[in-house]
Amino acid sequence: MTSLRQSHLTIAAPGLRRAHDGLKIAHLTDLHLGALTPNRRVTRAIELANDFRPDLVVMTGDYLCYDARGLSLVRRHLEGIEAPTFCVLGNHDHWVAPQQTRRVLEHLGYRVLQNERAALDLGGETLFIVGVDDLVTESHDIERAFSGLPESASRLVLAHVPCTVDLVGHLPPALMLAGHTHGGHVNLPFLTRRLMGRANGRYLAGLFEANGWRLFVNRGVGGAGCPIRVNAPSEVALITLRCLDGAESAARQAG
Repeated sequence: MTSLRQSHLTIAAPGLRRAHDGLKIAHLTDLHLGALTPNRRVTRAIELANDFRPDLVVMTGDYLCYDARGLSLVRRHLEGIEAPTFCVLGNHDHWVAPQQTRRVLEHLGYRVLQNERAALDLGGETLFIVGVDDLVTESHDIERAFSGLPESASRLVLAHVPCTVDLVGHLPPALMLAGHTHGGHVNLPFLTRRLMGRANGRYLAGLFEANGWRLFVNRGVGGAGCPIRVNAPSEVALITLRCLDGAESAARQAG
């Protein structure tokens, strides 16, 4: 069975206000509930997220694979997240059953953001979670998602497709969390990046900077098309956010 790894990251997030320095986020993506993803791997991912005791959990799309019967698996195996949880949809969700996927996630108590935002009071200040809908199916609407958002506010941006970051360079920089690529899934040196195309190959997995933004691309939990991963193990990302001033101060103290 494909292993499920915990990635512990500390990320300096542009625009993060000092009140949110140290914020803990668990990031899950590409769960692809169905025949190619063992149910136990999904429930274990939720256990790891809860064990982190995060301030919030985010899920960046592709709960389904190719079959609407996966909705019952989402209902059964994605329950139990203990922190406030915010979601966006992915291309597989849009291909199969977008409205039903949203309803199931909301039934579980999770907030689904489709070109919209939510506000969460943390540390006495508001953190805005912005959800940009899926780029593959052209469901995204950048202007609608960010409309009216205070420029000086802390924000965290969720998107399914990593190259969404290339569309937000005109906006105040922030941290974007994404998935979609599976880290290449079968990640063969040189070949996988070329086959995945210029954009997805550039943002395959891990932490990037683009247009002043920071982007983290999670390899995801499940599988679609192939049950075997090579050089791209399944991942639950456990992230601690730092404001840029706090990160610089910590670096000086460590030096």
